[in-house]
Amino acid sequence: MKYSMKSNVLFDEKNNRIAYIHASASYLKSKIRSSDGEIISAEFRMNSSYDARDHEYVVFDRASNVLAAAKPQYSDPDDPIIHGWPLNRAPLVDGLSITVNGNNFELTRVGYPKYEIKDDSGKFVLGLGYSPLMKTWSVNGTNCFSPLLICGMICFCKYLEFENEAVFL
Repeated sequence: MKYSMKSNVLFDEKNNRIAYIHASASYLKSKIRSSDGEIISAEFRMNSSYDARDHEYVVFDRASNVLAAAKPQYSDPDDPIIHGWPLNRAPLVDGLSITVNGNNFELTRVGYPKYEIKDDSGKFVLGLGYSPLMKTWSVNGTNCFSPLLICGMICFCKYLEFENEAVFL
């Protein structure tokens, strides 16, 4: 399965428009609409803490049922529990622990801006790559996620990058 996303519109291999992300100005809340009118939402929940482990990313349907939930994870050499908080920068967040319909997945940044999603047995499920020059996402993998959830995973990747942006006060 291959998809591409241009201007927040997800296209299939035949270039048919199958889903659309309507994001807020901050991208912290997004509505995702399929071509047949189904709508879900993606949201970044900070829980008023700078520690990324207290944050949560959620995709839910119109009835507020959670379809997917993710918790950010620090990279191994930056984990503040093991190494303490760095004095000159925030620790790097490079992964997510995701639960979709009771199944567990791991999303990992494998190089900016490339991400992989693997199931809990370590099997590759989905690859996501962003081209800053072309401003497009490419999606390759199995049919494990619906197009709406693929858009949700792209939102999760954007939230992950938001975790690592520098904050100047």
